[in-house]
Amino acid sequence: MSELTDARYLAELGFLEEIFHELGYPTNLIEKSKQVPYHTLVVKIEPDAKGRPMEMALTFYPVDEEDVPNSLLLQYYIQLPFNVDPQKMVETSVLLSLVNNKLVLGHFSLADNENKLQFRYVQALPNDTDITTKMISDVVVLVSFSPVLFSDVLENLANGQISLVEAQEKIEKKYQ
Repeated sequence: MSELTDARYLAELGFLEEIFHELGYPTNLIEKSKQVPYHTLVVKIEPDAKGRPMEMALTFYPVDEEDVPNSLLLQYYIQLPFNVDPQKMVETSVLLSLVNNKLVLGHFSLADNENKLQFRYVQALPNDTDITTKMISDVVVLVSFSPVLFSDVLENLANGQISLVEAQEKIEKKYQ
C-alpha cells in the first residue's frame, strides 16, 4: 500500500469519526503502529444483553488500488465478549454456518488463534465520492445489531450450556 493511500485511509477514518459523533457514538481513532497494523476507528456500541461493553472497529481493507480502482473497502469488525470453550470449537463452527445463512449482511467466524467469535462485514464504497452519513448509517445499525440477535445462542453453545442440536433448534425457531 502506498503512503498516499495510507494517508487517505487515515483521513477517511477521520471523516467517519465525525459522522459517528453526529450519530451519537463515542469513538477513538488509532493510528497504525507496531501494535496496530492499520489505522483503526474504534466505535463504542451498545452493550450486549449481559451489559458487557461492545466495540466496533473500522478499518479500510488494504488492497492495491490497481486491483480495485473504483472502491474503498470499509471493514466493520466486532469481537464478541466471551470465549469459546476449545472443546466446543467444532460445534460452534457448525452453528456459524446456520447463523450466517440467516444474516442480512456480514458473517460470524472464529478469530484466528483465539477462542473468540467475531462478526465482520466489508462495505464497498465509491472511491471518487465523499463518505456520507447516508452511506453508512443503515449499515452501522445492521452490523451492530447482528451480534445482539445471535450472541445468546452462540455463547450458550460456546460455553457448553446447550448442545448443538438445541442451538440449531433455537436459531431455526427464532429466525425462520
